[in-house]
Amino acid sequence: MRVVNKITFEAKDDAEALRLASERLGKDAVVLSSRPVKVGGIFGLFRKNVLLVSAGILEDDLKDVRKDKSNDGDSARERLAAFQKLLELRHATEMNAPLTVPSQNNIQNNISYMNPMPNIGTVKDIYQPSGRVPNKAPISDNAANRQSTNTSFGDIRGEVNSLSEKLADVIKKLNEQSYAPESNGQPEFSDEAHENIYRTLLNSEMSSDYAKRLINEYINLKSEETFENWLTEKVNVASADPILAVGGRKIAFIGPTGVGKTTTIAKLAAIFSLWEHKKVLLLTSDTYRIAAVEQLRTYAKILGIPTEVIYEPDGVNGILENYEKTDVILLDTAGRNQKDTRHIEAFSSLFDAFKPDAIHLVLAANMKYKDMLDVIDRVSSLDISHLVFTKLDETTSYGSVFDIADKLGKPFSFFTAGQNVPNDIEVASGEYLCKMIFNREKSVSGKG
Repeated sequence: MRVVNKITFEAKDDAEALRLASERLGKDAVVLSSRPVKVGGIFGLFRKNVLLVSAGILEDDLKDVRKDKSNDGDSARERLAAFQKLLELRHATEMNAPLTVPSQNNIQNNISYMNPMPNIGTVKDIYQPSGRVPNKAPISDNAANRQSTNTSFGDIRGEVNSLSEKLADVIKKLNEQSYAPESNGQPEFSDEAHENIYRTLLNSEMSSDYAKRLINEYINLKSEETFENWLTEKVNVASADPILAVGGRKIAFIGPTGVGKTTTIAKLAAIFSLWEHKKVLLLTSDTYRIAAVEQLRTYAKILGIPTEVIYEPDGVNGILENYEKTDVILLDTAGRNQKDTRHIEAFSSLFDAFKPDAIHLVLAANMKYKDMLDVIDRVSSLDISHLVFTKLDETTSYGSVFDIADKLGKPFSFFTAGQNVPNDIEVASGEYLCKMIFNREKSVSGKG
């Protein structure tokens, strides 16, 4: 799979972007990425908002390869390479970051597994034998990458971006300080070791009530295990096997805008279709954003799997009948404002028709704790069965992740941390979270 006839143009909205792409490239055109920019104006005034759109045609050069089953591995590698490039293109466009594409050697190293999954700890035990959870680059490095030796508009824009990032970093630090636990100078626990554990949990932004409850439970058990090992086993996870962790055949995903829900679904589709050799169907009910539908269609086309759009709940049964032999059906829903109860009612109607075996609530680990609580409160009427946490590489507040799981009372299913596939997605584990909280050096395979 490769992108040909790639073009870049401006459009006023998603609908116009799709129309222009089709007019210029034909009916096979797909929107690869789009981001809002300001254009025109005089001295920075009277500028208008437009979308800067990248579009192209995905050309499948694997038809002959797929006829020979002995080349299944090569086919999967080719598809993963195209899938990875698209994810990185989208991320680089959205974050205004340099685009990096994995080398063929890295792709080869990371997808050596092409047989049914053995019963082991995490996806990364198979899909990435080495490596570490990616960290955000320092602001100074990002700024340096954008600077040019020539004085130009690009230089000015780079300086503005650098200042914006520095300001965002200052605000983030102030927010972190505002969440710092209050202390009257008196220890909560007489034992120094327990007090140190308590402070560590608070510094990770776990609530004081939950931290005390955990430590007291540990003390009362009089366990010979370390607190970290005990907590690792206590974390509620769905399964160490990704097939079991997803929770069934018909799976729905919900979550607020911007948590990376669609990308997470696409990563799971890649794992199930390319490695597990399952027949996968991607569904989307996100008809509020045309670009969201195109995004899922693009992912599906690269992976060589079908995708369908649900416009009304009445149409669900017909779609399911057409795909009776499909092994896994992943439903993407609209990421809307959780405060709008009308959308929660719409989810209920959709799920009544779809009858999901599991509903995964997707949250970003870098969300504010109060916002996470608000989301949980709003979706309480839905039968949430699993928790997915994304963007674990963009926060140090892992304690709040524990808190949310405790509040919801549902198991973790998957964690994601970055833009690489499948290296940045793994079956959820207590070891992962505990090593983060206690600052243990940890590889993404879950082995410290």
